[in-house]
This record gives sequence, structure tokens and C-alpha cells, in this order.
Amino acid sequence: TYQLKNTAREWHVGSDNSPDHFYIRDHTQTANRFIIDNAGLVGIGGTPTDGPLHIFSAHSGAQRMITLENTAGGDASIQFEPTGGDKWACGVDNSDSDKFKISQNELGDVDRITATVAGKVGIGTTDPAELLTVAGNISANGEYYIHNQTAPGTPTDGGVLYVEAGALKYKGSSGTVTTLANA
Repeated sequence: TYQLKNTAREWHVGSDNSPDHFYIRDHTQTANRFIIDNAGLVGIGGTPTDGPLHIFSAHSGAQRMITLENTAGGDASIQFEPTGGDKWACGVDNSDSDKFKISQNELGDVDRITATVAGKVGIGTTDPAELLTVAGNISANGEYYIHNQTAPGTPTDGGVLYVEAGALKYKGSSGTVTTLANA
């Protein structure tokens, strides 16, 4: 065991035989801060019990437990890669206006879901024009609710469905409004 000590704190670095593990211990607080056990499991803030990396935190509220920061200006991301399976990545794409993405392969490679810093979400698109933009077909099972609103502006492409005073209406890019169902 190695001991590091100053006037405020004492640290121990070493290994135990029972249980068999390497540790960094805050001896002043009598708390293990980092452990690698004999199976190679890593514990931060406690003894690992659940998977290869187990992080313990006694904080309540909205304090983050992990921060990924790329100080070289690249992406901050995590990759998930099952043996023999498809790779997925998620994180902040620094080269695309710091959008948060979920992508197949590498981040930014085959983007499936994108969230912009303005709060817009795109599925199948990296440039959502509305709060939710879907590029492709949509399948839904269940009820769909459209709440009353005032008549929207004329769309530049396609059309818009909306409910005004309880009536379902469609407004096309020519500006023509068609009532599909009365209130």
C-alpha cells in the first residue's frame, strides 16, 4: 500500500487480498474512490457489482454522473458495438452545429434521429424544419388528437391539416382551404 498525505487528506493506493482488488481509497473519509476487482470489473465510488463499469453516486437531484468532453473540437460521443452486430453511436456532432444524434456506424455516418439546439427533432433528417420532422412514412396505432388552432399560413410545399373551431381542415400550398369534417 502506498500512502499520499497532505495536511487535509490522506490517500491510499494498493491492493487487498480479501477481497482481491486494486484500489484508490480516500483514507480520510474511509471511502473507496476507485476499485478494479479480480474479474476486471471497475467501480468508481464503490465496489463494482453490476457490469464492467459501475459508477456510484450519492447525489440527489439533477447532477450529472458522467461528462464527455472533446477538448480538441471533435465530436463527444459514445459507440455501442455488439460482437458481429450493427454499430450505433450517439452524441454531439460538433461538425453539424452541435446537434445531438443517434447514428448507425460512426456519429454523423447514417443519422437516424437528430435533435437541434433549438429543440427541433428530426427522424430520418438532420435538418428538421418543425418541432418534429419525419422524413419517410409514419405508422400509428391508436387515437390521434389535433387541437384547435387558428388558420395557419400558406405552406410553401404540400399542405397542412389543422382543426379550427372543431372542424378538420386542409390548407394546400395554393392557399385553398378545404373542410374535411365539420364540427
